[in-house]
Amino acid sequence: CALPILRLAYRGLPVCEPHQRFSIVAIFVPDCGWRFTVLWGLAFGLESAVVSFNRFPQLGIAIARRCVLSMGAAYFDDELALEAVADADVSQVGLRLVFQLMGAPPQREKGFKPTPNRHYLGTSVHTGDVNDRGVVRVQPKATTVSKVLAKLDQILSSGQLSRDDAGKLRGDVTWLF
Repeated sequence: CALPILRLAYRGLPVCEPHQRFSIVAIFVPDCGWRFTVLWGLAFGLESAVVSFNRFPQLGIAIARRCVLSMGAAYFDDELALEAVADADVSQVGLRLVFQLMGAPPQREKGFKPTPNRHYLGTSVHTGDVNDRGVVRVQPKATTVSKVLAKLDQILSSGQLSRDDAGKLRGDVTWLF
């Protein structure tokens, strides 16, 4: 396609709309070697896709933190900014600038107004004391702690941890930190 239509998810890798119904994938055939074939459906749902596509937003956040001093984080394709200055979007402006220069400007609706308290899936962040005391408070949500402890109790009592449950537990523990 000469003019790709960008998808909202995984926008770091544009996909032409006509190509969204299939993928060309490489598979290894014993005694034959690598072969290419058509996979009917877009392969973004495969196991490593999320990890691979998260590298682009993580790189942008690292640049925003180090080069323009934005307080930001990434969750899949959402870029989140915190503000320490009341009624100022300095972190958001820096974050948007970095991703624009990387060729993937964040969508306007993905941004949040400045606030001293931000609540994410597993944690809350309070920046209201930055100017007076130089303190940022990051704490896990009580519901996330309870969820993780319940999962750990279940794992210890059963003596088993499936691959899927390990992935879910890793995600929950990641949100704690």
